[in-house]
Amino acid sequence: MPFRPATEEEIKSLSQPVDDRQRMTVTEVVPGLEKKKSPFTETQTKDANFAAQMEIALRDIERLDADPDFDPTAFYDTVFVDRAPFIPEFAENRMRSGKFQVYDRAMKAFTMAQLRKDTGATINSQEQELVNEIYVPIYGDSPETLQAKAEARRAAFETMKQAAGEAYTGAPEAQAIKETPTAAQAERILIERAKNDPELKQQLEMLGIL
Repeated sequence: MPFRPATEEEIKSLSQPVDDRQRMTVTEVVPGLEKKKSPFTETQTKDANFAAQMEIALRDIERLDADPDFDPTAFYDTVFVDRAPFIPEFAENRMRSGKFQVYDRAMKAFTMAQLRKDTGATINSQEQELVNEIYVPIYGDSPETLQAKAEARRAAFETMKQAAGEAYTGAPEAQAIKETPTAAQAERILIERAKNDPELKQQLEMLGIL
């Protein structure tokens, strides 16, 4: 909150001498800088952040799903690199295709948002495995299973968006995301929002965005 020096009258009223070595300050709200109370609940604000994160992730996921030259269940990317004994762990990501790296990162961002909503700050391996079974394509999935997972992802996003209400649909950030053609630009919006949202900042740090 902004401060200004106390006047001599204000100091005298408190029976304290005025000198150059000691001055009090009194709080004063500067017009236009008042802290405005959000019209949304804390839960709505969190859901809006989750929905924004999910929408950004879905853009990359659905773009690559529509790419005829990309297969999210490819044996090389999903099984071989993970299990080949001669590939060190630190080199696994580098061995995967560029498109799969983008897809994998977007999928992690999507599932992280869903898990944060469902479980809060703590996520255990069992919960991660369960959400992966629902949303993440794996080697051996049939076309029907892949379609079902795609529909589940879209439904999860729509549910999150509805839970946030106008905290998401009416926010300037949400409008900017809808008008933004690239995920990179939308990602910058999330980074900006994270400056005032410690929980969102932590999520983005875990995803390597910050």
